[in-house]
Amino acid sequence: MLYFSKPKIFLILACLFAGIIFSVPNLYNEESVNDLPDFFPKNQLNLGLDLQGGSHLLLEVEVEAIVKERLENLLSDMRLNLREARIGYSQIGIKEDYATVFIRDAAQLDAAREVLNELSMPITTNLFSGASTEELEVEDVGNGRFNIKLTEAALQNRVLKSVEQSIEIVRRRIDELGTTEPSIQRQGTSRILVQVPGLDDPERLKALLGQTAKMNFHLLDRNVSGYDAVAGARMPSGSKLVFSETSPADTDELATTADYAAAAKKVRDFPQTAGVYLMKDSAGRVIYVGKANNLRSRAGSYFLKAAEVDRRTADLVREIRDIDYLEADSEVDALLLESRLIKDVQPRFNSLLKDDKT
Repeated sequence: MLYFSKPKIFLILACLFAGIIFSVPNLYNEESVNDLPDFFPKNQLNLGLDLQGGSHLLLEVEVEAIVKERLENLLSDMRLNLREARIGYSQIGIKEDYATVFIRDAAQLDAAREVLNELSMPITTNLFSGASTEELEVEDVGNGRFNIKLTEAALQNRVLKSVEQSIEIVRRRIDELGTTEPSIQRQGTSRILVQVPGLDDPERLKALLGQTAKMNFHLLDRNVSGYDAVAGARMPSGSKLVFSETSPADTDELATTADYAAAAKKVRDFPQTAGVYLMKDSAGRVIYVGKANNLRSRAGSYFLKAAEVDRRTADLVREIRDIDYLEADSEVDALLLESRLIKDVQPRFNSLLKDDKT
């Protein structure tokens, strides 16, 4: 027969009692736990996905998108470096998983190869030994053409960094849900396993994680203004016109000064077709005539806060009290109509402002 001393029996009973005390909160819901006496602990066990259910998602990094993004940035660097080296090129672009460029002058092939090789950055393949390899592989395919593609080591490195960044982003977004102990871990080389116990709405989790956020920095091309580009002016090679999510005339950035607020509001109803717009002063006189490929976008651009940067435009806008439009079948018809109206009406500001005429 086993014999336990009284101190040992007391210790065993004390452990059992403590176990019961700490287990009791798990028998109640969260609201009932708060009503327990103060000497009871309030902490509850966090049940895993297998016990309380939840959401289970497997995310994967798009390797093709990573390659495409790097090649698009590479094209900009190729153009810039070749221009600085005064090397003539053409037929530059992206094909499948590599960038390609044609060098016009055969005498500049060696110089072009050197310039393109300088675009490659070293990639560390071993943190302990410090061994590294090149990011880009420049291939001379003959006839003045070069193909540039990411090396396998560079691709793996970019995928690894993308997964690490994505894990941190996913973790921050899931923290917004207020769930406890989510499991977020890498699976394989390009996948992320997400398990969120207690979240029974996987669609909500998908919507949260599906929100994309990407920030890019681009140099501003000052050769042609955004307003002129909207109206149809030709943009320099390599430049692109970036629009907001809505038409300029639909945004909240429209000036709200009482004097021309009515005209700014009227532009919202303009059609998005070619035509001519007529700006009028307080006496109803036409003070400016302009043409547009898109009447709403072009006319609305005058009332944006950014338009105040140009002094002459700001002077015009301050006198606008009303605005009308005449639709045209095409841009050519709009140009002819504009010329005829300017000749007949002779608006005062048309002699001060030039509206995309060559």
